[in-house]
Parts: sequence; structure tokens; C-alpha cells
Amino acid sequence: MEGAVSAEQKAVLDALHRHKIDLADRVLVVNPGGYIGASTAAEIAYAQAAGTPVSFTDPPVDAAGTMSAEP
Repeated sequence: MEGAVSAEQKAVLDALHRHKIDLADRVLVVNPGGYIGASTAAEIAYAQAAGTPVSFTDPPVDAAGTMSAEP
């Protein structure tokens, strides 16, 4: 399947994103309509655990489509 990301590629990209979070003063999550996927949720949790401020372009929503109190 063209464009598919292998498990190895995903692991490398996840590590790269965590490293970028480590270098950041803050994280801006671009989440049109409030959607946050699993990978982004993991990155948000990583940033919050590191004490890096996180902000969003749109208020996060949960799977039911209602605004979440926390991402």
C-alpha cells in the first residue's frame, strides 16, 4: 500500500516528535473542529508530563463530539 507508514517508521517519527517537544517552549496543537487523534493525544500527554504548555487552535472534543475538559 503506497503511503503506508511501517511500524519502524512510526517509531522513528514518534521519537522525532518527542524530541521536538523537548526543544519547544510550548506546543500548539492544530486540531480543526477539535479533533485529536491517538498519536497527538500521546504527544500532548508527553508535553504535559514534561511541563511544556499546550494550547489548541480549536477546543478539543471527545469521541462523542462534545467539548472535552482536558485533551
